[in-house]
Amino acid sequence: MYNYSDTQQYKIKHTNVNTRVHLNIYQSLFKFGQYLIKKLNETYKIETKNIHLDNVKLHILLTLIKLRCNFLKHNTKNIQDVNYDRIYFILSEGNIDSDKRFFEMIDETIHEIDKFKDPVIIRMGIQFILAKKYVKDIINLKESIKL
Repeated sequence: MYNYSDTQQYKIKHTNVNTRVHLNIYQSLFKFGQYLIKKLNETYKIETKNIHLDNVKLHILLTLIKLRCNFLKHNTKNIQDVNYDRIYFILSEGNIDSDKRFFEMIDETIHEIDKFKDPVIIRMGIQFILAKKYVKDIINLKESIKL
C-alpha cells in the first residue's frame, strides 16, 4: 500500500544524505586547494605575481565554484520536488466545502475569543487568526486549480 508519509521521509532522508555527501566532497576539495596553494607558496617561494601560480589558483577556485554551483542546483531541485509533493498532498486532502465550513468555524471561534481579556486566550486567538489565514489560502489555491 502506498504510504505518502514514508515516501516523503525517504525523499527527505535521501536528500539529506546527498547534501552531506556533496558538502563533504566540496569541503575536502576546498581544503585540498588551500593545502596545494600553501605548499606551492612554501616550496617554491613564488610570489603571487607569478603567472603560473596565479593560473593554478584560478583553476582550483573555478573548479570549486563549479562544484558548488552543481551542488546547489542539485539540492535545490531535490528540495523543490519534496515541497511540490507536500503541497500537492495538502491540497488533495479533503474538499473545498469542508474547508469552507472549517474556515467559518475558525471565524466563529475568533469572535468568541474576542470576548475574553486573558493573555493566554488572546495568544490562542492569534493562533486561530493564523490558522484562518492558512485555511483561506488553501481554499483559494484549491479553487484556482480546481481540485
